Amino acid sequence: MAEVPVVEPWMSRVLVAALVDVGCPEPRAREIAFELRVERRHGEWLALLVGHGFGVEVPVERGGWAAAVAHLAGNLAADDAEAVDRSARGEAGWVPLWS
Repeated sequence: MAEVPVVEPWMSRVLVAALVDVGCPEPRAREIAFELRVERRHGEWLALLVGHGFGVEVPVERGGWAAAVAHLAGNLAADDAEAVDRSARGEAGWVPLWS
């Protein structure tokens, strides 16, 4: 079994870039990236971030990692947009991630 991968600086940089690409301001993207972790769940390695996960290969390679964090960033952008919409309609408990 592979060891739990350490989130290396290059992995965080790729995540920050993916978040910025979907509209997250860079300072907030850096804060969000700090929460990133990689864990094994149900036999699969997952990149986990703010309630979302996406499968990754271990050992982690740059191409696979970029695809995984782009997927996570897209999910977070969708969550942010939904929170903006629902809070604008007065629904309680919805807090945008960056908007």
